[in-house]
Amino acid sequence: MQTFAPVFRETKTWEAFRKELFTWRGTPYRHLQCTKGKGADCSLFLADVLTKVGFMTGIPHVGYYSKYWYIHSKTNHVMQTFVTQFIRHMVSGYSWKILGKEVEPERGDFLLFSLRPVSNVVHHCSIFLGDGDMFHGTVNQVFTVTNFNDSWRKFLVHVCRLGKVEETY
Repeated sequence: MQTFAPVFRETKTWEAFRKELFTWRGTPYRHLQCTKGKGADCSLFLADVLTKVGFMTGIPHVGYYSKYWYIHSKTNHVMQTFVTQFIRHMVSGYSWKILGKEVEPERGDFLLFSLRPVSNVVHHCSIFLGDGDMFHGTVNQVFTVTNFNDSWRKFLVHVCRLGKVEETY
């Protein structure tokens, strides 16, 4: 049997993650880039943070897709990348639980949004900070803290939680 213990419930782990996360504050959003201070997209910056704090083995390869893929595509690029690349690059002993949108997010949860709710295709992601705030960057904006209010909540598709996985006998 496996146990799953959310990693960011531990204060020391959360503070290390949060400190690294905030070093991205002010970085402009740039599609398929991952350079602190120069430009990054909403998922690759997270991969860099997770790598720097020791949860991932490196930045996943996401492949190229059009900057405006979300306008015409019904393909779930962000979710596919998360499932195939983020999970594949996790350090042994850690994994993600993909939860529904009805789950109340905890600090450190990865929030996945569909900006066109009728399609349910994930277009954007952010990190929940707790106390009603999230950290993210969006097109024509910089990475910063934003309130996770009802305007954002209506676009939420999944809450993903990072945890330590242990086999119990």
